[in-house]
This record gives sequence, structure tokens and C-alpha cells, in this order.
Amino acid sequence: MTNTLPASDDIIRQFNNPAATYRPQPFWFLNHKLERQELEQQISAMHEQGVGGVVLHARHGMQAEYLSSEFMDALSFCTEECRKRGMDVWLYDEDNWPSGTLGGKLTRQHPEYRMRYLRIEERRYSAADWPKPLPLDFQLYDHNELIAILAYRAEEQGGEWLLHPEPLRMTEQLGDVWTPGSEGDYVVLACWSCEIAEGMTFAGGYYLDTLNPEAVQTFIRLSYEPLLQLQQHYGSTIKGVFTDEPGLMIHDGFFGVEAIRTEVRDVEATLPGIVFAWTRGMEERYLADNGVDLIPQLGALLYHLTDGSLTVRQQYYDTVTRWYVEGYHGAIREWCERHGLLYIGHTLEEPVWGQARSQGNQTQVLQQFHYSGVDYLTAGIGSKDNPHRIVSVKTAASVAQLENKGRVICESFGASGHAYSMRQRRLDANFIAFLGVNLFIPHAFYYSFAGYRKTDFPPTEFKHAPHWPHYRAFADYIGRLSLLGARTSRSPEVLLLSPIRTVYQDMFASGVSERKPNADTLFQLLSDRLLRSAIDYDYVDECQLAVADIIGKERPGFRFAERGGTYPLLVLPCIRVMSRQLAVRLLSFVQSGGTLIAVGTIPQDSESQHNDPELKRVMEQLFGEGCHGDRRFIGDGSALFYSLEQAKRDNEDADPLESLCTRLKPCVKRQPLFSYTMLEGGLEDLIVVEREEPGRRYAWMMNWSEQEVAIRLDHHQDEAVAGERVIEEWRLEHGDVRPMPIISPFCIEKLTPLTAVTFPRSV
Repeated sequence: MTNTLPASDDIIRQFNNPAATYRPQPFWFLNHKLERQELEQQISAMHEQGVGGVVLHARHGMQAEYLSSEFMDALSFCTEECRKRGMDVWLYDEDNWPSGTLGGKLTRQHPEYRMRYLRIEERRYSAADWPKPLPLDFQLYDHNELIAILAYRAEEQGGEWLLHPEPLRMTEQLGDVWTPGSEGDYVVLACWSCEIAEGMTFAGGYYLDTLNPEAVQTFIRLSYEPLLQLQQHYGSTIKGVFTDEPGLMIHDGFFGVEAIRTEVRDVEATLPGIVFAWTRGMEERYLADNGVDLIPQLGALLYHLTDGSLTVRQQYYDTVTRWYVEGYHGAIREWCERHGLLYIGHTLEEPVWGQARSQGNQTQVLQQFHYSGVDYLTAGIGSKDNPHRIVSVKTAASVAQLENKGRVICESFGASGHAYSMRQRRLDANFIAFLGVNLFIPHAFYYSFAGYRKTDFPPTEFKHAPHWPHYRAFADYIGRLSLLGARTSRSPEVLLLSPIRTVYQDMFASGVSERKPNADTLFQLLSDRLLRSAIDYDYVDECQLAVADIIGKERPGFRFAERGGTYPLLVLPCIRVMSRQLAVRLLSFVQSGGTLIAVGTIPQDSESQHNDPELKRVMEQLFGEGCHGDRRFIGDGSALFYSLEQAKRDNEDADPLESLCTRLKPCVKRQPLFSYTMLEGGLEDLIVVEREEPGRRYAWMMNWSEQEVAIRLDHHQDEAVAGERVIEEWRLEHGDVRPMPIISPFCIEKLTPLTAVTFPRSV
């Protein structure tokens, strides 16, 4: 006789009518004259249509001055009206966006707090021109301060230009001519500290220097302290504060590498050169932190060095990440915790190359949020040929999984246009929920749609949209998705190491940017192929592996939280650069029973040296001579090198990453709940991820193809339950749970792509 443990009464009851915390909690654009009657009517309308809360967002068109008594009175009124209805409130820390400037007022009043960039302008001197002089007639622009003019001896090796590490400093020769003392090739760099262009933020001001802790503390004092007028609601109705798109390189430095002219009359013009994150007093502060003079090393941000040293880039990005994470995110998190609030929000997240430019190390940023956050702009899910959309969401979800954060927020649906249909919204919602999002913040509900407000990053989700009378059904659907996502957990066994350190080294070479580094591209592709192969996984960063426990014996692998599950399998996707310390840990991981797979390349460069002999010794212990497909057993575990080129030669018709996933599946010990036969569609059209709560295991299935998919469930791992042919279908559209015969085929249509199927666990 088989008994089943029922799911908790609470989750079954809430599945029909989810609580406010699981329902959509949109940006509410307060973008006109804020009148109490209208505010109350809109809150009431949202509540009736199933909205669970709001982010009170000052926006273009608002008639009250930001943080004025009129504005704060409106926030207080809205909070009280939400309290009456059991709705959640989140405060927004900025006038428009990105967060950090009070709509540009702070940086206009405090020019010393404006973000700065390092701009590096290059000229080449060919040996064939010697002894002809080189004019050093670099043009001086407003708000650009010359740091140094550096002349590096250069040589070409294997098609790449490398610099000798010790440059000639000749800053005082600006406007003169220079002739090298001997024949040879040289790269001459003029390095400038540049103030950000006015108008690069969306309120028309200068952006904040997020690397300057004094500037951030001023932002906190001017933007956060006034919010204490609402302190009586903190921790109850008001849950926390949302910060929006901060960065150490804001928009002009993120979308490109070229410098934007620092003059609002010509803001779209570019200056010669490439830009990097910078701050006032950088040279002195960097020296104090690292004991190194950064200025003569600046050429190593654009070129690799003849001596093989990699220290400069790793140290530079580690340093600016630390200053930014501690100075901005850490400071705001501390303020929120001191006042009983959650710190949430998102940054600029994709791809890994963009993360490096905008955030330094995205994982370390996300660790500071109480709920991991992500933005999902424009319509469309990840595809086999365009998998980068997986990366930003999966990064946030992985940090939440490894750090036990519980919720993953998503500013969703923005910039998708007024023609964005509810059917497309549902597909996109399913996709990001499948990847781990369980708190949706739709972008956006417009208080007013008058005049130019219609063009403010549409679509609207609110009463101005034709779908509004039907929004309750969508809000219920989102609530059920989030409920199941928040109240269940995953137990993946596979980790993908973030290639961030390799990307640091590969995104500039020979003075030119590479916006699609091989490691970044492979990371995206492998993320897609693992999903399509029903292999659940998380991303992991070196900083997380450095503090994880290594467990042996019956449950070997990395463990990131006390009493948490272990990850027995770690994949290195085209990782070339790795710290020596991590390499030693990986050897211990394998010896303790873990499985290590290097894909595409075996790490060879440490954080400080190209072809590092210490790193090479450890890699030889793990992978031997690096023969493709040979699994080496070391201690209780094993290591394997998978060559993409060799795999392609072995089977020209096969996708080498799909073949890799086929090899990975037997390494995953946790067996799937069921097997199935495809009746319509292909195997890769259906992706499956499993989740669980006490007494229940859930299979989430999503059809992300353009055709209908039909399957027949063939087998259940629990033979007793399989014998009774009992499963349950949790229907997201209807909010009910119904039993299904296990052998019956059922369809998963393109527009109903996510079905939660549960299997009661036998006891």
C-alpha cells in the first residue's frame, strides 16, 4: 500500500489565490500631478486586478518636486492605501534613473562627485619611420585632464602586438615632438581623466562617481534619509528599497568602449580612444591599496605584455570591483539593514563582457542584494542561436541558490513596445520563471499616459492598455508561478565556472576591443545546451568556490551553505585564466570525489602569469597530457578534458556541446522523475527542470519551440506510484490541481508552455 505526503495546505490554498508577496509588484510611474483621489482609485484598480504591490517610482512628467513635502505626502498616502489592501510597497531611490544623482541635482551641486573615465588615446610609431619625429599634438578637450603620455616599446608575436612593461613617461612633452632614442616599434598612449558627459543619465544630468564612497554617502544622505519620514511602515507594508542600474561604468561606457564627448551640445560625438572605469585620486588610492603605481601599467589594460605578466588587469578589475561593491552596494545594504528594509534592484547584466565593463564582477555585486535582481528588457526568450538571454537571469538565480537568498526579482517586460501582446508576456514570464525568477516587477504601470509619457519605455501594463480588463488572469498566473518558484527548491549537481577572469584578459588585445571573447560565447552556448538536455546547473564564481566546503565520502562535491546540497560536478567552459589557489582547491575537490570537466581548453594562465608553471603542474595532475575524452581518476574523483575541435572532427554532423551533454548525463546521480516519449516535436523543444518541497517533487516543463509539443510519460522512478499511475497536474491558468493517468499523452502548446507536474513522494 502506498501513502503520499500531501503538499502543505498553505501552498495548495495559495495556488488558487496566491498571497500578495507572490503577485506582480510593478513599477508605478508617478509621472503627473499626484492627486489623492486618483492615487486611491488606481491602487484600488490594481488590487482588484490581482496586483500584489507597487514600486513607487518618480518618473518623467511628475509635477511635484522629488522628495518635496508634496511628493512625500503622496508616498505616505499611497503606502497607507496599500496597507489597507494588504499590498506590499517598495521605495525607489531615484528621480527617474539610473540611481545615484537625484535626477541630476546631486552632481550639478557637487561637480567633484561626477563619474570620471580613464580615456586612453593611441598613436603608433613604426620602426620604418625612424628617426622621423612623432608629433605629440593630442587635443585637449574640456573636462579632460591629462594623466600621462606613455611610450611603450612594442613587438609583434603570433599576430598580436605586445608591449614591453616599462614605458617612457613624457607627459610634460604634450604639444612637442618625440623621436625614439633607437630604431623600433612603439605604442604611444595619452591617458586622460575625463568627466562623464552631461545628458548620459536619463534625467539629463551627470552620473555619480560610484567608486567614490564620499559621493555615495552623499547620495544616501540626500536620497535615503528623507525616506525615514515613512519609517513607521518599514518592515511591514514597506518591504525595502529598489536601486536601478548603477554601475562603475554607466551607459556610455557600457554599450561601447569609445569615449563620449563631455559636452551636452554634442553628446553623441565620440572622442578618440577607449575608456575604462576611473575615479578622482585613483593613482594615490590604488597605490595605497595595492602598493603599485598604476599609471605606467595602464597600457596593459589594452595590450598584453612581452613578459607574460597578467597581474595588471586582474588587479585593476579586482580593485574597482571592490571599491564599487563596498562603496555603493555595501553602503546602501548597510543603511537598509539598519532600518529594517530589504535592499533590492538590478544593474546592467549581460553578456559577461558587459558585466565586466559595467560591474567588474557581477557575482560580487549580486551578493550584496537581499534578493538577487535582474532586468529583462524587450520581448523574446533565449534561443539556440541567441542564448545570451539566459546568462543575466541565470546569474541572478545562481547567486540566490548558492547564497540562500530565497527570492529572485526581475524588472520585466520593459522596452517591448506598445504592440507587446499578453501572449508574448506569458511566454517571457514562463522563460524567466523557469530560470529562477520568483518576484516579478513589471515595467511599468503609468499613472498618466498623457503627451510624451506615452514614449517613456513602453509598454504600459495598466489601465491605458487594451488588455487591462483581463489583467486579473495574468496576475493570478504570475502569482502561481512565483508561489511555486519561491516555495520549492532545486537540487542541481552541476556548476559552470564563470569565465570572468578569462574575459578580463581577452576583451582587449593589440589595443582593440573583443566584444565576443571565446569564453563568453561558449559560456552562453553551454548554458543553452544544458537546459535543452534537462541538466540543471548553477553558475559559480571563483570567490564563491574559495569559501565553499569540499565534502567527501557519500555526498562528494562543493557545498555552499550549511546543511545544503552538494555539487559533485564542475565544468570549466573555455577557462584559460584561473588563480593558483583555485587550482589547488580543484585538485582537492577531485581527490574528495568530485568530477571536473574542462571544455575547449585547460587553464594555463594564473591571475599573474601567462603559462604559469605552478598552475601547469596542478593541471597536469588533473588532466595529464590533456587527451580528448580520457577520464582520469584521481583519488576518489575524476577529471576529463573535452576538446571541441576533436569532438567536431569525430562527428562533423553533431553539435559538440550536445555531445558533451550526452556524456554529462550519466555523471548526474539524481535520476529524473520520469522518462517520456515525444509524440510531436523534437527532444530539444521541451526543457524540464525539477523542484521540490517536503513531500512533493515537481517537474516543470516548457515548450520553447514554435510548434506544438506532445509527449507520453513512460516511466516513474517510484515503481509503487507508477503502478498506481498517479501524477498531479498543477494548472497555472486555472489554479487547480488535478490527477492525471501517467500513461496518458498530453500536449504542451507554444502559448501554454509551462506546466507544473507533481509526483507525490511515497513513504
